[in-house]
Amino acid sequence: MARLFMLIQVNLEKDLFADAPEDPYLGNVQHSVTVIRGGEQVNTIPATAELLGNIRPTQVFDNQQVIVRLEETLAKLNKQYDAKLTLEIIHNFEPVETPSDHEFIEIVKQAAQDTFTDREAELSTMNGATDASVFVKNNPGLPTVILGADGDKSSHQLNEYTTISSYLSLIETYQQIAREFLK
Repeated sequence: MARLFMLIQVNLEKDLFADAPEDPYLGNVQHSVTVIRGGEQVNTIPATAELLGNIRPTQVFDNQQVIVRLEETLAKLNKQYDAKLTLEIIHNFEPVETPSDHEFIEIVKQAAQDTFTDREAELSTMNGATDASVFVKNNPGLPTVILGADGDKSSHQLNEYTTISSYLSLIETYQQIAREFLK
């Protein structure tokens, strides 16, 4: 029975936030089931199963709205299938946005362009998780940006890497940002 509920939950998840409004900066709510656990061997029915997932809320469909949606879905499934599904929130970080015309962003763009002369410094928005969520908790409005040596083409891949020259250029970029921003 746990397998049936797990499959139902995974199938429901793909459309769970389809009607959430699109955020002008962060786009759509991003979500996925990333870990599935259940059972101990192939010839027995598991007594329990566990799904873990990652959801990236936005300012226009925030954490509380996501939690309410998950709770409502679980309540519906529990009633419909006489199940005992529960929700546990492991991390609850707020989305972070800094407008592209913010002074800090302009400083970062200029420093990156000055240092990385072999490429165009591009500003883009991503809906991902970073430590910025922790930093802004006690300092709302703190401008944030994600700046790495080689972008995110190989992030979270088995072959993630950077070059020494990009690493050294990034250090120079951060130093220029600090000097300019802290004037």
